[in-house]
Amino acid sequence: MENKRIMNKGIILIALILVSCNNRHINKIKSEISEVDVAIENVQLFDSLTKDVIGNKTILIKGNIIAGIIDEAQNFQAKKIIDGKQRLVIPGFIDTHMHLTQIFCDGNEKEPGYISNNDSYRQALARQYLNYGVTTILDLGQPEKWLAVSMQWQKEASAEYPNQFNAGGALISDYEWKPNMNHSEILSPNHAIDKIKEYSNKGIKHIKLYSFLNEKDLINVLDAAKKQKITAFGHLDRGEVNIPKAIELGVKNFEHFFTLVNGVLTTSAHWIEFNNKYNLGRIRTVDEWTAAKTLYFDYIDSKPELNKRLNALMDTMAVHEVNISTTISVFASVAGHTEFFSSFQNFPLRSSAYFPSYTNIDKSELRKAFKTMMRNLKKAHDKGIKIRIGTDCRHGGQALLSELILLGEAGFAVDDILQIATLNGAKAMRIDDQYGSIKKGKIADLIIFDKNPFEDYKNFLSQKIIIKNGKIFKPKKDLTNDMLKVVTNAGIDKAFEWYDKIKESEDYYPFHEIQLNEVGYELLKINNVAAAIRIFKFSITNFEDAGNKYNSLDEEQLNSIGYHLLELENTSGAIEIFKFNSELFPDSWNVYDSLGEVYLLVGNIQLAKDNYKKSLRINPDNNFAIDALEKMKKE
Repeated sequence: MENKRIMNKGIILIALILVSCNNRHINKIKSEISEVDVAIENVQLFDSLTKDVIGNKTILIKGNIIAGIIDEAQNFQAKKIIDGKQRLVIPGFIDTHMHLTQIFCDGNEKEPGYISNNDSYRQALARQYLNYGVTTILDLGQPEKWLAVSMQWQKEASAEYPNQFNAGGALISDYEWKPNMNHSEILSPNHAIDKIKEYSNKGIKHIKLYSFLNEKDLINVLDAAKKQKITAFGHLDRGEVNIPKAIELGVKNFEHFFTLVNGVLTTSAHWIEFNNKYNLGRIRTVDEWTAAKTLYFDYIDSKPELNKRLNALMDTMAVHEVNISTTISVFASVAGHTEFFSSFQNFPLRSSAYFPSYTNIDKSELRKAFKTMMRNLKKAHDKGIKIRIGTDCRHGGQALLSELILLGEAGFAVDDILQIATLNGAKAMRIDDQYGSIKKGKIADLIIFDKNPFEDYKNFLSQKIIIKNGKIFKPKKDLTNDMLKVVTNAGIDKAFEWYDKIKESEDYYPFHEIQLNEVGYELLKINNVAAAIRIFKFSITNFEDAGNKYNSLDEEQLNSIGYHLLELENTSGAIEIFKFNSELFPDSWNVYDSLGEVYLLVGNIQLAKDNYKKSLRINPDNNFAIDALEKMKKE
């Protein structure tokens, strides 16, 4: 009996000690934190490091920092309390591969001369990324002349915009051809050192090694980057250095899962057999190129030796602990496997894949090949290769959510998908000391799901509360999407009536001229040329500075759209675009030349002559007009 009393006393003493420790813990939290700005109580917290879901937690935020994570029953003081209602909280999504030019070039083949700190630019990033829970983005290639502005964005973290990181221009070697607007040439070993120092001095922490960087230059760049503590990302599939070689040279971060194809085979050596197998043709568009890359996964799968090489490559990547970005939404789009269409390029304007050469392509084979690609992506993940999200397309926020759904369809577990979309990107970027997980001392970029993805991965699309930099982000409505729906469902006149009612509403993002022009471009994608032109004219009439921001109406772009409409056999639409272009740019000889050409094509000889003569009055050296007029004389 005495032993039992001693045992009971011991239990009581231990309990008192535990209560005392717990009280001291509460007091310690109070003394360390005092009153916090925001408390998100009663939530399920996703730990992106362990992939555990921990229930009944409260997240305390002071300023933009997570000040503490406590049990739901513990006491706290907060200026604002969010009732989590046992909803799931995760870190903000991270897109490790995007391009500002995909947003601000709007399908044009040449970049705008500048971007500016005008809020319209950063609001575009909010609309396209932060609205969907993407709190951090990495630009892997932009015109260097944009860096003065984009680096200001990188340095000025905000609760209103996504965290913007920049890699400068994608680095290539010095070739005879003119580099793409997103590229920057390395001219010599010393230039490699100077370029990386220049980037470092600007505050750039990431660089992109592109396929056309030869081995010697790549080694010099890697060495200089290591000294400056800059993280390299490699899209390496078409030059001297492929993935296996790059791994030998020390590259850890690779871009695009589809680049494994070129790590397994040389496409030129297999092109004839491959082309015959899938009944393709000459590649003319980026969608046809994407389709070919997709089909190569099926081609490799059908060849035991190539399949063996692919597995060996993935084993090597796993052993060397490398990571690779996804970029699967654009492939799903081309294969007709997703409702949301996205592409590597915006032009030509389209809402579905554009296959002008692949007229005999078997769409069922393409869908089968995409499933094979996804099966291999899952295999790479199972082997231990770290996967991270990299969308590489316009409307990246929508594309990111699309990719999460595609991963779910491919059999990825929800906890793995969440880690892929958060921590893996942060680690690759070496910003995991601040982002990618929910821990005390880290930046408070969070997502609270309305419906739990662990119950159904399709809940990735559910409503979300977004916490950015410690504050609740309140996305405004997107005028582009809403007005487009009205035009489509009720017609252009009703759309203008609708706009007149909401134009003063603070529920919508400002800078309506930009969004109205977006509506016009979206209408062109679905061949509604008449409505698009009315939208453009309305924008010009109502906004004096509509031409001074991105999405402005560009002569070259409109002319290209006209020719694209001709390819689609929409001749009347092409004529309307060319006429509209001549109204906007009456001093351009080229717009009248294009009008003359299309009128001649439809047999309207008089209008063809009139427009060719207008072109010659502006440019007497226009040989196209001279030849056309001479030919019409003879006929």
